[in-house]
Amino acid sequence: MLLLCGACMHRGPVDVQPGDVACATCAMGIVEMRFKAQGISPKGKRWHFDSIECLMRWKRDDPHRVAHAWVTDTYHPAQWLELERAFFLRSQTLPSPMGAFLSAYATPQDLQKAQQAFGGTAVTLRDLEEGISSP
Repeated sequence: MLLLCGACMHRGPVDVQPGDVACATCAMGIVEMRFKAQGISPKGKRWHFDSIECLMRWKRDDPHRVAHAWVTDTYHPAQWLELERAFFLRSQTLPSPMGAFLSAYATPQDLQKAQQAFGGTAVTLRDLEEGISSP
């Protein structure tokens, strides 16, 4: 009975150590922890990504493959954010691992703080889904 209940529970992201896993999209080792992302399938298969842009490419290739997705709060790399609730910045002075210059934040205030520090443009999840992940 416990196994059945465990299978029904929503599983959140799991932490990884720098260099322990490779990105599911580009196969680079995940070492820049403030840009990491993660997705989980409807059946519980987990994928790790070194950047927001790799996660978004993965989702675009097969939208039904990812049931839940998370990104890392750039200011707090130990904090995971649900993809749908994150605030995104694209700044040429804050390069992400795959060169799309994307970072994520938990609050509009943190996004504004990052924008003041790094310049750039706030982007929405819809922008990312429509292909802004290429520089």
